[in-house]
Amino acid sequence: FLTNIKTSSRNKTSKMTGRKVAFSNVEIIELPYTIGSGPTSGAPVTLGWDLIDRSSFNLDFFEHYRPPRRTKPALRLSAQKRRYLLLKNGHSMNEIESCEMEALRLRKERIMSIRTHRKLHALQMKPVASKAA
Repeated sequence: FLTNIKTSSRNKTSKMTGRKVAFSNVEIIELPYTIGSGPTSGAPVTLGWDLIDRSSFNLDFFEHYRPPRRTKPALRLSAQKRRYLLLKNGHSMNEIESCEMEALRLRKERIMSIRTHRKLHALQMKPVASKAA
């Protein structure tokens, strides 16, 4: 399950209008992982729509006790971790393998498209040789 956190800063003042916005609570919702789509490494993972849990906390309390922010590499899911999350959320190994094959096909298709685009761009950039009469 993934925990999605909605949070904002405590007070913001717009210098142009002088209006203030204040936040006092953080709402955390938990959603299931499900099979997604796209050219990922391993089965694509996305969030499902079925709400698992919802919690609300005072913003000061949340900021004091929340875990440190993760780095970009720490946010990436390996193919093994994707498989584990999908199996844990009720997907069969056949479904997961099928999605892995589709993701691989999409990655290859994207690579071919990029190569084709680069070749066309290179041809457009070549100077045209003038013919002597």
